[in-house]
Amino acid sequence: MSEVIALAYVGIDATDVDAWKKFADETLGLQAESGADGTLRLRADERVYRAQIHPADTDGLAYLGFEVRNAAALSELTDKLERHGIAVKQGGELAAERNVTDLVVVDDPAGNRVEIFYGQSYGERAFVSPTGARFITHGTKGLGFGHAFLMVPDVQAALAFYKDLLGFRISDRIHEGPGTAYFLRCNPRHHSLGLFEMPAAETRLLHIMFEVDDLDTVGVAYDKCRDGAAPLVNTLGRHSNDQMLSFYVRTPSGFDLEYGCFGLQIDEDSWEGVEHRYPVESWWGHKRTPLNSRGAEPGWQY
Repeated sequence: MSEVIALAYVGIDATDVDAWKKFADETLGLQAESGADGTLRLRADERVYRAQIHPADTDGLAYLGFEVRNAAALSELTDKLERHGIAVKQGGELAAERNVTDLVVVDDPAGNRVEIFYGQSYGERAFVSPTGARFITHGTKGLGFGHAFLMVPDVQAALAFYKDLLGFRISDRIHEGPGTAYFLRCNPRHHSLGLFEMPAAETRLLHIMFEVDDLDTVGVAYDKCRDGAAPLVNTLGRHSNDQMLSFYVRTPSGFDLEYGCFGLQIDEDSWEGVEHRYPVESWWGHKRTPLNSRGAEPGWQY
């Protein structure tokens, strides 16, 4: 009952919020709404936001927002975290700021801020995409906004936190170079969280993903990026494990964003529960562009 059920929102620190507004509206089809404090809220469905872009002196991940079902689930998970020595901070007034009923705040083993909540508000107006995009989010299957992929210094510590404490399940893993990428689910979406160990590198957000329901929507956005709307870092391609047909683009905050469709949804009753092995990360495409300076880094693009 206490398990996380979705990656519901993400917070981003940004030195150029205006660039994010243009990128979100015109390229991705997210509905961007500016707040009085300068925060930009990005809507992908009826929820009040799926991403918040905060004005900051540096760029990067501010927090990840994970959803549980209700007050009892939040209380139970809070007790579990504290029993395992995790420092838990009560949300207090932050709940109103995040437009949720209640939340707690913890740090994962890599130092990423994790907000665990229930009861996110709906927007005051119906969601209308500026480009007509329809996003695969929670609907009746509770999929959340998409996924986030993190580079961490100790993947086993991260797995102990996300899998053993928050209740994520390993969908599969892909071995590349000296390490292994882990793909973790908390609902039917193939993965809501990806982890890759790079002990010598700084902890960082590699990319986030938004999924739409139509190949033409992906294609139109892809053409916009090819024409210069945003820096294209990986060409259109299809992943082997989650079957996502997607491309990667550099966000105004310096990390990447995957934009795609046709992602795999897992049926828990029929999933084989074995470790699948894939010889390649993509069946075709996803070629690194000259802009992509991370080409030598294994595991960053999934």
